[in-house]
Amino acid sequence: GLHMILVAMMAFMLRANKFVALTSVWISNPFTLFFIYYPSFLVGRLLLSSLGVERTIEVADVMAILKESFSFGTFITHFYTAEFWSSLLSFFVQTGFDMFIGGLLIGGIVALVGYIITVKFIVWYRLNHPHKPHCFAK
Repeated sequence: GLHMILVAMMAFMLRANKFVALTSVWISNPFTLFFIYYPSFLVGRLLLSSLGVERTIEVADVMAILKESFSFGTFITHFYTAEFWSSLLSFFVQTGFDMFIGGLLIGGIVALVGYIITVKFIVWYRLNHPHKPHCFAK
């Protein structure tokens, strides 16, 4: 809710594409949770382990928590309970730093690749579709 309003306001202030801004907010939602956060956790865990940082929770435990607590059925039936939110907080306290580091690395790589592809596409498009003057241009 609130994140959509903030994104819409930022898109308006920055004169950005409102549709793209609002739809991109929905990439990280309960249905994509596993596909975004688990790889971030694994990459962060691998990076931190290679740097010698000891972690308290095992990868198998994370997988078990994800399967048990955040399955679709459990998510739908327990979303409004204090127990669900307590387990979510506990889960993110134990895995949050790993996910943060992994998310930075994955996000940085994806952003860099996306930027390069976008720039190449824009250059190609501008070369193949010459600029047409606006009707109000002098």
